[in-house]
Amino acid sequence: MRPEEGAFLPRNQRTHQAEGLLRQGEIHHSAATSGEALALAQRIGASRCVRQISVLAGGYKPHLKVEGVEQFLGIVRAAGMPPGGSS
Repeated sequence: MRPEEGAFLPRNQRTHQAEGLLRQGEIHHSAATSGEALALAQRIGASRCVRQISVLAGGYKPHLKVEGVEQFLGIVRAAGMPPGGSS
């Protein structure tokens, strides 16, 4: 197994972790976790995963004042995916 293949599972786990943290109100930690998941998905060329993270990013819009959220949303936009997953 190539390292990139093994990286998929942790990325997927990080995305689910970020979703849970967002639901629990742990916005800063969730945004950081989402950013890690997005970086890994981009690195391994997992476009479907990038889209999933983009959809998750829509949940951060009400939290723009929380540290790290605006930076994460900027990264999502730079990936060419509008936060919320709309095209």
